[in-house]
Amino acid sequence: MCIASEGDRADVSDYQITAMESANPLAGTSPGFADASVSAHDRRQRVWSLLRKACEEIDRAGWIALAAEGNGGQI
Repeated sequence: MCIASEGDRADVSDYQITAMESANPLAGTSPGFADASVSAHDRRQRVWSLLRKACEEIDRAGWIALAAEGNGGQI
């Protein structure tokens, strides 16, 4: 997962999130990626608050499957 600040690092900032994951045979998921965002995050909070918000948003995001040819589904 990549979390990138958008803007000038004000006390309240927006963030763009991109995540990738490998295939998971136990869950039956293919490799893929997703984009999401966190808006109006108070930067005076601990980093764990931002990470929690990012995980929640990326979990709700529309994942795009990647074609994994010849590598056992790994990316």
